[in-house]
Formats: sequence, C-alpha cells, structure tokens
Amino acid sequence: MLCPICGNPSSKDFVSIHNHDIFKCHFKDCGHLFIGDQIDGQGVMEQPDADELYETYKDRNYQLIRFWKKRDFISGNKSVLDVGAGTGHILRSLKDVFPNISITCIEPSKKNQPNLINFGFKVVDSFGDLTEKFDAILLMEVVEHVNNPVNFLSLCKANLKNSGKIFLTTPCGELRNGSRDTNAYDTKEHVHFFTEKSLELTCKKAGLPVIKLEKIPELYPKEKSESKLKDYIKNYKSRTKNYINTLRFQESINPKVGFYHLVGFIKPI
Repeated sequence: MLCPICGNPSSKDFVSIHNHDIFKCHFKDCGHLFIGDQIDGQGVMEQPDADELYETYKDRNYQLIRFWKKRDFISGNKSVLDVGAGTGHILRSLKDVFPNISITCIEPSKKNQPNLINFGFKVVDSFGDLTEKFDAILLMEVVEHVNNPVNFLSLCKANLKNSGKIFLTTPCGELRNGSRDTNAYDTKEHVHFFTEKSLELTCKKAGLPVIKLEKIPELYPKEKSESKLKDYIKNYKSRTKNYINTLRFQESINPKVGFYHLVGFIKPI
C-alpha cells in the first residue's frame, strides 16, 4: 500500500485499540501513519450536546480568541471559515467577542448542522458549496479525520485570501524518538496519524508553506476550567482520559521527543 502523503511504499505496522490496521510509510522524511482500510465517511464524528460543549470549553475558547486577536489572525472585520465545525462551541465564543463577525462552517455531520444553523452560522456541506474566500480558516482537530489530507489542504488554500492564514491543530501520531504514546489513536474516527515530517510534507504537497509548529498555552484549559473538561471527558470521551496530562507534559518541548500536539499557523506566500 502506498502512503497517501508522499506516495512511497508503506506496510502494516500494528493494530489500533479500535482494531484498525495501521500502516506506516517507509520514507524516512515522511513516516506517516494511517488506517489501511478506510471507508468513505469514516472520519465523520458525531458530537454530544452543543450547550454542554460550549460551557465546557468557554473559558478556554475566550483565552484562545484573545491569542488569535493578538496575532492578528481573527478580528471583528475578518471572514472566518471553520472546517469541521462540530457543534460550533468555538464559533459561539467568537460571536460573543465579535458579534458582527462573518462565519461560515463546513460540517459533514447532518446531526451537527441544525445546531450550527440555529446559532446563526452559514453552513455548507463541502468546499464546492463555498462562494467566497476567507481571511482565516480554522482546522482544529480535523485534518486527521479526512480521507485525503493533501487534497483537503489544497482546497483550503484555494479558498483562502492571499493575505489570509490557516490555524491547524492535530495530535502527533509518532514522536521524534519513535514513541506513539500520544492520544492520537484514542479516537476511533481518526484515520491519519501525522508525524512532524508528514505534516510538513502534506503542506508542501498542497502548495502551502510548511506549518510553523508552536507551543501555544492558550489552546489548553487553565486550572479552573480543567475540572469541567475532565468531567466532560469522563462522561462523553473516556477514550481520551489522559488528554489533560498529555497536553501538560508537552509544555516543555524536548528536542529528542518533539511536539505531542502539532499546532501552528500556515500563511501562503
């Protein structure tokens, strides 16, 4: 089987906790991992109560929005595309801060779409339904869910203004030291598991500059919010029970280990 990122040979490496065959690319400058028996729609994720998520992540979302504003990524006069918007908890917080902001969602889940529409967001099924280009594109925990990451990022580029930026996050599938002790494999809807190198290569293949990986503390809950997030994880997402501890551990980036969470901005040249 060929690697979906670089096209080089890959082979079955192990079986995931969800009983999927995980293949690994042989090319040393890629090393991408992926599910070998993908089916259409496998990465689509149904999420629980929209209000529950909004309340759980609200404090975190506000601190993240302040960070985005400081970095001139999002403001009240910019157009935003959220790909894989889910229940829209981040977008609701954005509306709280910037009431007149222009927001469009791509959300494939028919279960999630009505919530987004009820909150006043424009919702489309796919990139083909878009009629404008955007100042900011959010790709938060989404690229690991799509069947073809290179084509996906190419479509993001095509719908981004020349002056725009992409903000991308995805769990790391294999650290620099070869460890896979991350939360990338906990979620059954994940079909791709990026290494730092394979994510960089995906950007290049899509015609984008390489993502600049960063440690962004604002992406993670502060102490006062963690108890709510842990309760949410316990009740709805037990498969990510070690999420908080994993994120804390990555606060100091060991050059031999690298990033547990691949996070950063992509700005077309």
